Amino acid sequence: SSTGTVSIGSLYTPSGSIYGKHGDVSIGNVHGNCKIVTGDGSVTIGSSQDNLDVKCRGGNITITLSDIRDVVLVESFGGPVKLYLSDEVCRKCMLSVNCTEKVDVIDEVKQLVNRNDNATSAIYVTAYAPVFVGKAKEW
Repeated sequence: SSTGTVSIGSLYTPSGSIYGKHGDVSIGNVHGNCKIVTGDGSVTIGSSQDNLDVKCRGGNITITLSDIRDVVLVESFGGPVKLYLSDEVCRKCMLSVNCTEKVDVIDEVKQLVNRNDNATSAIYVTAYAPVFVGKAKEW
């Protein structure tokens, strides 16, 4: 979409891409590997279980990860990033945040991530805006 908002309840795809220039991208649930690129718009993902690649030039990014297969990449060049991680994700992933602004990772997440020597997944965040990482509500 070049100007409108993209709103999807659930996205089932082995490998999909969504591109937005000025509108927001909102997806309730992502099942499968997905790449999302936006210009000025925000990205909101209610729940994701697989690999994500999110690049946002100006809007906010809010993502809840209920599970993760391999890698989640998040790049923000404008708005703040909020990640909410399930216990499952915290137990099996490594978290790396490179940020020019304030990074706030709640203690409960700090205690779980990066402590697993056998981590099978990774979350990489690069941001030029504040980053918050918290716990997801249980389903």
